[in-house]
Amino acid sequence: MASFRFADGSVANVTYCTVGSATSGGERVEAFAPGLGATSEDFKRLVVKTRVVQKSSRFFAQKGHAEQLRSFFAAIREGKPQAVDAWDGARATIVCLRMMESAGTLNPCSIDWKADLKGIPKAGA
Repeated sequence: MASFRFADGSVANVTYCTVGSATSGGERVEAFAPGLGATSEDFKRLVVKTRVVQKSSRFFAQKGHAEQLRSFFAAIREGKPQAVDAWDGARATIVCLRMMESAGTLNPCSIDWKADLKGIPKAGA
């Protein structure tokens, strides 16, 4: 479990749990903003609620793997920058390392991935 406070004051809470059952669903994502709440369950069901309206839809789960591979090979063929690059992976790794540091020290950690990646050239930049 991890909590993140962003520069604009917004907060994200992330919980990763492996003890659910097959009937309790898989991945769950919840997002909230003033007057709006959205929930996705296992990327198969989406519920969006506002102060006045609630809409729900079901769809076949597509987790983006095929699209990512198509995008990757298209970028190679066309000589264009990739939609997801090594910097994206590096940022995710830095966040995970800071979470582990925080858990080990029991103190909040600041994440400044731009400083951590300073001097490493970004593709296409």
